[in-house]
Amino acid sequence: MSQMKFQTLVDYYLGDMRRRGCTEDSILTNRRTLSRFVRYVSQDSPYDGSRFTLHHINRQALESYINQLYQRKIRWRSHPNRAPQPGKLSPFTIRKEIRILKGFGNWLNREGFNNPFSTLVVPEVPERLVMILSDEEIEKIIASINPTTPTGSRLYAIVLFLLDSGPRIGEVAGARLPDLNLESR
Repeated sequence: MSQMKFQTLVDYYLGDMRRRGCTEDSILTNRRTLSRFVRYVSQDSPYDGSRFTLHHINRQALESYINQLYQRKIRWRSHPNRAPQPGKLSPFTIRKEIRILKGFGNWLNREGFNNPFSTLVVPEVPERLVMILSDEEIEKIIASINPTTPTGSRLYAIVLFLLDSGPRIGEVAGARLPDLNLESR
């Protein structure tokens, strides 16, 4: 079982994520992270990424990969929406990368495979203070909207939804009228 191609396992994992209802963005993020991991770990190996198996992952490879995350000097390398820039990866990005590897490892374990990621420790991140709008700023935003027009009424509803519920922008963009359930609020 440990000789199964790593990429095949990743494909099964991503399919499982899809069946569990994970968002396409989450699935794509996991695919990219796992692909970066394989590229890095297999670069000094006689096995290219297509022949890479779980058997090839050891503690030294994991530590080397994590260390290079901390030492990288370019942010957003190969990012789909941002140009590469000088700078270290944020602690939040490193934490996300490690959590994805651990999540994949937990899935491997549930499926009966060896979990080479079990020893990874998810690092703590600094607390992020979220700046909130003052009452005056909220009033200015609401006052700038004309709710008597079709566009204004839509915008008014979106702003109130954002203020009252605190959803992510992607959740707002993906919200549809059939998703609204007034009985269960």
